[in-house]
Amino acid sequence: MNIKLRIFTQLAVITLLISSATALQAQLRPYRVTDNQVQAIIDKLETDTDAFTTEMNRGTGNTSVTTMLRDFEDSTDRLKDNFTSRRSSSADVQDVINRSFPITNYIRTNRISMRSDDLWSTVKSDINTLAGYYNIIVNWTNNTGPVSGNT
Repeated sequence: MNIKLRIFTQLAVITLLISSATALQAQLRPYRVTDNQVQAIIDKLETDTDAFTTEMNRGTGNTSVTTMLRDFEDSTDRLKDNFTSRRSSSADVQDVINRSFPITNYIRTNRISMRSDDLWSTVKSDINTLAGYYNIIVNWTNNTGPVSGNT
């Protein structure tokens, strides 16, 4: 009888440790979806950003636009690197969002090609998806910057 009790206790402890480790790992992630979903949207954002940047570079020689695009791409690269290294945080996503606002403002006040505008809409959609994964709300209308969600 004593052996059965000891085995049962050991199994209960092992089960508790495994479930605690799983819960802790889920709590450490700053996002609320699977790693594969986050990786997929980061890859899509990177691809769509490259297409947008290429199109914008064709249409403008404006150095301020070039600087904004470079800063935005640097920010998406940092997010990707940090995610790959399992160090991504909401701050990385917020930086991507913050770097996107000057581009959005530029597009609102300057004439760009329809293709560039469509590509930027796709990039903004990627950013919205990513922000949602990290529980961040983006206000494109007022460019007020990211606000952490409460859900």
